[in-house]
Formats: sequence, structure tokens, C-alpha cells
Amino acid sequence: MKLITEGGHFWLKFDNGYTLSCFNGYGSHTENHSAIEKWQKIYMGEKNPYENRWESELIEIAILRDNELVTQNIIDSDDSVKTIKANELVEIINIVNNLEDKNEYNK
Repeated sequence: MKLITEGGHFWLKFDNGYTLSCFNGYGSHTENHSAIEKWQKIYMGEKNPYENRWESELIEIAILRDNELVTQNIIDSDDSVKTIKANELVEIINIVNNLEDKNEYNK
């Protein structure tokens, strides 16, 4: 498994070929959705990059396989992304980690 991060966004790339996208920065379906001022200060060089910290109790997630959004096929969701509470993340990680192969969601 690999961890990839960038400005309020991180991805977990699992050995089974699935990727879990987790986002809580500007533009996400979280408390930070409208935090454009913070985003501008960070990305326009007004703030130290190490201050690039986004806190929230909600996380926007998406599940991908071969760069295709498959969230709705894996978990109960009305969209290709889903907003969850932070304490639900461990369960989602376990679900994605335990998927067998890319065709499992078609069963």
C-alpha cells in the first residue's frame, strides 16, 4: 500500500489495484468547501507550505480502479464521491483493502 498526499487530499493506493481518495481541502464536500482565502494564501505563496493543514470532521471519499470512479459499486452512495464522518474512514479503508479484484464489484 502507498500513501500519496497533496493540499488537503490524500490517496491510499492498495496492492489489489484500488485507490481510496480522501479529500477535505478547498472545494471538498466538507467544512472546507468554501475556504478559498486559505487556499489562495497557501498556493499563491503567502503562507509557508508546511502550514498547509486542513482540518475537518467530514471527509469526501472516492474509490477508484484503473482511474475509473467505482464508489457507487463498492459502498452505498448516490454519487461517485461520498461524504463521510472521519470515524467512518477506518471501515472504508478495510472494505477497499479487502476487495479481491477489479471485477468483484460486478458480482
